[in-house]
Amino acid sequence: MSPEAVVRGAADGALEVIAVSDHDTTVGVPAPIGAATGTFVHVIPAVELSTSRKGRELHILAYFVDWGSHALRAHEAR
Repeated sequence: MSPEAVVRGAADGALEVIAVSDHDTTVGVPAPIGAATGTFVHVIPAVELSTSRKGRELHILAYFVDWGSHALRAHEAR
């Protein structure tokens, strides 16, 4: 589903706030933020970070991220 379709669906459903995330990258964050311009939908930038601890894979959801952060870019490059 495209970012525009997600925002349109949120608006059609009368949602005022949505969070948009992807696995280990924030590269897709600007598109839904741009698509929400001119609507009442507020997009919260988020990311699902993959990591491991003691041999177990973990997925951590982070909200209100600084999607241009150097630390996130470094994580994405791994």
